[in-house]
Amino acid sequence: MSIGIDEIVINKRSNVIHTKNCEAVKQMKEANKKLSKVKNIREVEKSQPCGHCLRKRDLKRIYTAEYERRQRLIEKRRERDHKRIDEKYDSRLKIIEQNYLENIEGLDE
Repeated sequence: MSIGIDEIVINKRSNVIHTKNCEAVKQMKEANKKLSKVKNIREVEKSQPCGHCLRKRDLKRIYTAEYERRQRLIEKRRERDHKRIDEKYDSRLKIIEQNYLENIEGLDE
């Protein structure tokens, strides 16, 4: 079973986090349930993990998934930024090359 960040239910009263299919969630009052797609790992960090459905290995998977998501995001930004920088310097180098070629034209003779 793969546990993702979006599969977490937070008990509003006890501040305990569970997976959607945890027995405790089935017994929980609807008013105490907070089911949302967690966009930020800090929401998970504010809560206590359920001792039944969220063991250390499960939390490790959640943190690993968030780490990998953040890492991919930064790599994409780096790639985009490097492409822009390369284009900027390529255009400058092209101008320098054009000036050079214009300046040496006819000097070979």
